[in-house]
Amino acid sequence: MIRSIVLAIITLVLVVAIGTIEVVFIRNSYEKLKDDLMKIDMLTEAEAVTDEDFRPILEYWAKLKERSELFINHNDTTEFNMRVEECKAYIHGKDYQGAKTQLSVLIFLADYIPESISPHFENIL
Repeated sequence: MIRSIVLAIITLVLVVAIGTIEVVFIRNSYEKLKDDLMKIDMLTEAEAVTDEDFRPILEYWAKLKERSELFINHNDTTEFNMRVEECKAYIHGKDYQGAKTQLSVLIFLADYIPESISPHFENIL
């Protein structure tokens, strides 16, 4: 009986600790991505963004996507990935309005995704 209680407490502590690490990792990673996207958004506003400016976002997202798929709904990562690719195409074609639209969605998703895994009562249900 005592052993079962101890194992249950240890399991609960591990679940809470791992969950906390997950939330902190995702929140920090997407916050950095959001900051980088906002810088690109300002360049897009000035119609000065280039493929080279967007390359670091592509590289960061490629790494983050792999890690994110462990923790986040695949539909969210797929949506983000599609928007990144569309934005890349708009930037390459110098369609600044199209790129700006995609960047607005990406910035929103960079806020939304970490919030969606945060332990809120409505997220648990």
